This record gives sequence, structure tokens and C-alpha cells, in this order.
Amino acid sequence: MIVLSIRLRRGEIATMSKLGCSRLTIVSILGSQILIILAISAASATVLTLITDAYGPELVRLLMI
Repeated sequence: MIVLSIRLRRGEIATMSKLGCSRLTIVSILGSQILIILAISAASATVLTLITDAYGPELVRLLMI
């Protein structure tokens, strides 16, 4: 997914380069995107795990009826 995102953003990266952004700035922007995706994924996984832990047994019992 990350590689695809970078491929799709090639035009944007080229534009940033033409506007004078350094490679470090471009890498920082792409790195920030990756960190945001990872943080949202971790938060989502944590919330879903807590919900499953709290209500999982009850849901399994309901499905077994």
C-alpha cells in the first residue's frame, strides 16, 4: 500500500522537487503519511480488540443459538 501510494504520488513529488523542496522535506512528508497510517491502524486494532474482549463471549453465545 505504501509503495502504491508513492507511485501514485510521483507527480506530486516531482512538483515539490520543481518548487524547490529538498529531498529531506519530501521524505519527511512521505514519512509523516506512513506514521499517520500506522497510528490510525494501531488505534483501530486496539479499539476492536477491546470491544472483542468485552463483548466476544456474549456474541458467540448469541450466534450459537
